[in-house]
Amino acid sequence: SSPVGQPGGEASTNPPQTGTTTLRYNHYVHDVTVTAPPGTIKVSEVDELFSLSYGFKGNYTIHLRGPGPKGAILTRTDDTITGLILGEEFWCEVDEDPEEALKEKVTYKASGGDGFVKTSEDANAGEDNARCSCIEGNPCAVAYNCKDWANRFDVAKANGWKGF
Repeated sequence: SSPVGQPGGEASTNPPQTGTTTLRYNHYVHDVTVTAPPGTIKVSEVDELFSLSYGFKGNYTIHLRGPGPKGAILTRTDDTITGLILGEEFWCEVDEDPEEALKEKVTYKASGGDGFVKTSEDANAGEDNARCSCIEGNPCAVAYNCKDWANRFDVAKANGWKGF
């Protein structure tokens, strides 16, 4: 049989106990007070604890897994996650909204630089200092350095590109 407060645990005649459980998201760690059984926490509390709504947009989904990083995903019903165990560590996982993931992203990059790809001898090897080539008559190949990704072909044509 499983300990009380653990998923699959038996009902107990002992009263619920209040204590702490550790929640982790990446390198962020927070101890939260829970009562187990049932070992519940509001999804909105987890969201606020790790400020997830600042980094994720749309209909993202928050899960808790544990105990430990390879444990089972805990049961979620609406805004409540159940199955936390006192003294154990649970990991927060976020599934991004699939529609948001497909949206074009705007990335801001500081202007300037000498427009070359750094070599392995440079301090930040592998970073690309390329800039928007649309204004030179060549449509950009990647969005992160393009000043107008959605209209890159039109901008390149206006600057001398002959097209395909």
